[in-house]
Amino acid sequence: MDDQDKKEEFDEARRKAPEEEEASKAEPPKLRINPVVAVFMLLLALAVDGAQILFDFILIGVVVNSIIDIYTWLIFYVWFKALGISFGVAKGTKFGQGSLVGGNSESLLKNPLVVIAVALVVEFIPVVNALPAWTAAIAITIVIEHADYIIQKLGMFKTLLRPAV
Repeated sequence: MDDQDKKEEFDEARRKAPEEEEASKAEPPKLRINPVVAVFMLLLALAVDGAQILFDFILIGVVVNSIIDIYTWLIFYVWFKALGISFGVAKGTKFGQGSLVGGNSESLLKNPLVVIAVALVVEFIPVVNALPAWTAAIAITIVIEHADYIIQKLGMFKTLLRPAV
């Protein structure tokens, strides 16, 4: 009976192996934010944050910074969409089912829309908007995107994520 069970497990593993191999070959990971674009995004974010600090010091920041923030959010939203970065939740899930900081695909902190929306809220607060929230938000988004790419490319943690048999 033990030999029969082992043979069945072996046969099942042989059947699954080509399917898994085809799935891994079907779609190679693609870096959506290349290093040059990442540098330009960070430079734009630094320029916006620098201008907002300047406007706060000359006391016109309350009005001008709000207008700058709306346009900055819109620019980065369109830029991320043009790069093919999704702002929605994973297919087949309802909004709100994802955890806040988990490593799953529904994690809110991995969603660029949430990250830049938090930056927008921080930038609307009069004195706090002197902080480099846009630079931090764009840097976080770039780091998350590159980390996802590296994990997919190297296949890291694949054995940890595989269910136990």
